[in-house]
Amino acid sequence: MDYNTQISHPKWQKRRLEIMNRDDFKCMSCGSQDDTLNVHHYYYIDGKMIWEYPDELLITLCKFCHNDWHKIKKNIERYFTITNEELYLVSEIVYYLVKQDEMRLKNILKYIKERYG
Repeated sequence: MDYNTQISHPKWQKRRLEIMNRDDFKCMSCGSQDDTLNVHHYYYIDGKMIWEYPDELLITLCKFCHNDWHKIKKNIERYFTITNEELYLVSEIVYYLVKQDEMRLKNILKYIKERYG
């Protein structure tokens, strides 16, 4: 079953409502309750349906924070060859640094690359 079919499947609709309910129907990054909400998978596992993930790999984000997360992830993937789990951890750290300190992503990635290669 392809991703687009999974998104419209009743099992995913139920699962995403469970996660949004857990997160009080607000973005767990910025706290927005007024913007469109998405349930974000930190990373994907081959062979799993999108509703089969444990709670800790799913988070409610508004559409803006969700887009920011994916931009950061793409930039990290350009610089590093790492596993999904490592990508999740690095993405999370960079995401929150960018959000909290309003630092530019390029500068953070340059620093990480220079320091850790």
